[in-house]
Amino acid sequence: MKIEKLILMVMLFWMGLLSHAQTNRTLEKPFRVRLLSWGETVHDLPLYSKNGEEFEELFIRSNRRSEPLSVDSNRLFRVYTDGENSEGLPIKVQVSETQIPPEMKEPLLILFDSGVDGANRFRTLVIEDDVTAFPFGTYKIFNLSKASMVIVIDEDTVTLAPGNSGLAETSTNDRVNIPVKIAARVDGSPKMLKTSIWRHKPSQRVMIFIFESQESGSRDFIIRTISERETTYLNLYEELSE
Repeated sequence: MKIEKLILMVMLFWMGLLSHAQTNRTLEKPFRVRLLSWGETVHDLPLYSKNGEEFEELFIRSNRRSEPLSVDSNRLFRVYTDGENSEGLPIKVQVSETQIPPEMKEPLLILFDSGVDGANRFRTLVIEDDVTAFPFGTYKIFNLSKASMVIVIDEDTVTLAPGNSGLAETSTNDRVNIPVKIAARVDGSPKMLKTSIWRHKPSQRVMIFIFESQESGSRDFIIRTISERETTYLNLYEELSE
């Protein structure tokens, strides 16, 4: 066997080991929350969280989870904005408070702007985002509408009552095209909302939100997807573990 061929075989062997370790490594993760905004009005105010005695500005997007954020010992997560006290001096004013359920491992908080000033201006939807409950290569579906839904992803069928969520898994771990169908039951009759072909990526997990238009007199349904790559997730928590 030529020395060049032997070296190549050794390199391929070690590359395989490294690749396996990359996709199967586990992390010691401190308890944190992550944030998403629902709608652009959340971005109209400067927002902060509190870490000890210090306020930290929040950078919240509607299409991507935030970095992991600290929570106080009571599992309360508060959001603040800029304000003034009775003497006109600048202070931080609370606009949201969320109690994290004790059973949750990796909460994802979605902020909704109620449009009403006060300590609870921003309502939150709290979701378990732990990768054991929502693994990469799967699809987490949230029915935020008032209609029942049937969702078919690849060969998996999920039926959701209003306000419920479910997880869809595919029959493959390969990067392939898969069929997706979403239908609602409106006034007792089925209504097809979406028929499409999606590119399935095993190293990505996808949230699917189904909700209704807020326009008066409309019964239109909106489908919104938010994805996250496994490398993005691992890199964020590896930085915390260092």
